[in-house]
Amino acid sequence: MDIAANDVRTFVELSNGFSNNAGYLIKAINQRTPQSYSSSSSLFADHRRLLRNHVYDHSLCQNSTVSKPIVIAHGMGDSCFNKGIQSIIKSMALWTGQYSICIPMGSNQQEDTSAGYFLNMDASIDKFAAAIFKDSKLNQGFHAIGFSQGNNIIRGYIAKYNHPTVHTFLSINGVNAGVSAVPYCIRQDPSMISVFHSSKENFICRALMEMASQKAYTTFAQKNSFQANYWRDPREEYFHKYLQFSQLAYYNNETPTKNFTLNENYAKTEKFVWILAEQDELVWPKEVCLFSILRSNLPFF
Repeated sequence: MDIAANDVRTFVELSNGFSNNAGYLIKAINQRTPQSYSSSSSLFADHRRLLRNHVYDHSLCQNSTVSKPIVIAHGMGDSCFNKGIQSIIKSMALWTGQYSICIPMGSNQQEDTSAGYFLNMDASIDKFAAAIFKDSKLNQGFHAIGFSQGNNIIRGYIAKYNHPTVHTFLSINGVNAGVSAVPYCIRQDPSMISVFHSSKENFICRALMEMASQKAYTTFAQKNSFQANYWRDPREEYFHKYLQFSQLAYYNNETPTKNFTLNENYAKTEKFVWILAEQDELVWPKEVCLFSILRSNLPFF
């Protein structure tokens, strides 16, 4: 995901405008995707309730300051070694006067980019945590900014570790609730009319959907593919497989066996900002960045 440095600066300024007790900002949207939850005690459901009820006071942004280091997790296909990310890091350090860093998943650009596909979510979280632990400049806590898939790493670190603590988490176009369609096999408008009009194209998309779910919900795929870790087929016939195999389901605390330590660790982070990309044409539904999911009976094509 390409994002202008000025936009990142705005996000940094916004993050410091929150009150400590009401750290949830949601980009206002008039219509929400219908919701359902696997459990009222899940972290997933807790986020949706908090996001829905939060009211943001824009006056809090005035005269804000950044007092902690900033850590970035990049998205799929990107790298901490790329010029775009390096430019953002330098800009944030200049604006805030604070130590800023992107945590790579490899020792060079090629390894870091490849890990975005073949290093699974849980392993990426552990590698991210190991880098945090080794950096003495971060031992008093930090702000974290995630781009797209990188948000899964940060939120996983918060849920699994969160020490040193993430003070503010800015999630930019994150796949927080998973993705529910193969890219471009998606519906673009509220009337839910498919972007594909021919029966042949619909057939291809249906076939890709079936293949994605059959391949993603296996032990092998969950171990070797980051994208498989947050694949979320909303249909009822696949939901039990999502709960059984998906690493995302575990970190969302949606599985039948709850781990309330995940919720407790999340509570240590004081401020959250969830940014919605309104014109996203790759991730569907785009509202997943706000922890929205689809009804199981909603037709795809």
